[in-house]
Amino acid sequence: MEEVVEGRMSARLVLFTLFLCVLWGGLTPAVKVALRDIPPLGLAGVRFGIAGVVLWTWCRIRGIKLGPSQGEWVHLALVSACFVAQMSSINLGVKYTSASHAIVFLYTYPLFASLFAHWTVPGDKLTLPVILGLALAFLGVAVIYAEAWAKGGRLGDGLSLTSGLILGWMTAYIKVLLRRMNLFKILVWEMALGVPVFFLASIFLESGPYHLTLPGAISIVYQSLGITVVGFALWAYVLRQSPVARFTSFFFLTPLLGIVLSYITLGEPVTPQLSLGTLLVAGGIYLANR
Repeated sequence: MEEVVEGRMSARLVLFTLFLCVLWGGLTPAVKVALRDIPPLGLAGVRFGIAGVVLWTWCRIRGIKLGPSQGEWVHLALVSACFVAQMSSINLGVKYTSASHAIVFLYTYPLFASLFAHWTVPGDKLTLPVILGLALAFLGVAVIYAEAWAKGGRLGDGLSLTSGLILGWMTAYIKVLLRRMNLFKILVWEMALGVPVFFLASIFLESGPYHLTLPGAISIVYQSLGITVVGFALWAYVLRQSPVARFTSFFFLTPLLGIVLSYITLGEPVTPQLSLGTLLVAGGIYLANR
């Protein structure tokens, strides 16, 4: 069924995209809840261990080939190393700052992706709207980080921003890799190579106990099946059906929804500086994707 008319998304695709933004916006509040039960690196191992098995099973059922060729191993290892660094940064970031701050810093990644793509993806050049969007968003980052500098939480904010930076680079790099391998192969292998690293790092570097409460279990299911599996499937479906610019222009909603969900689920305060900084970041993302 045709769902795009004259460059516009159908109401159904818009609803799917909004639901996707809600899923993504709930990431850092869910991580905050799960960290009460499982330490950050161990949590990443559990989340992507579950998600990886589900994605691998789905690929087997669909007959999608996942075996890497000899020349693909280096690229998959590099993506997996970045994946481990990115997820470690955001989980540790959430531990040391608020979920609200973490989601805003993480969702600078579309802007970093645009910046890196300028040098790595042929034909994907910086335009004036992207440059203005970057400037606006980084002004917002400065506003929020100034609040963290005054009140504490600088480490967590810095780690969350680092996660956004790494994810932006990964997005641009994966866009290049998609010319030679399918996305499912990349995702399954980044998890297959990364999950053992998460667990080994947790064993040697973390001392926090593993105990699972009902809220923690719900959070892990939400992260692994909701965000990672359902979120990826929905993202791939909408991306195939929609103009890329219109689809990605909705991403500005994710940090806004993340703050709302952090307030509802965790009772985190919404300060004037956080509100202003988030609006600047969201505005920058929207402007860059127009």
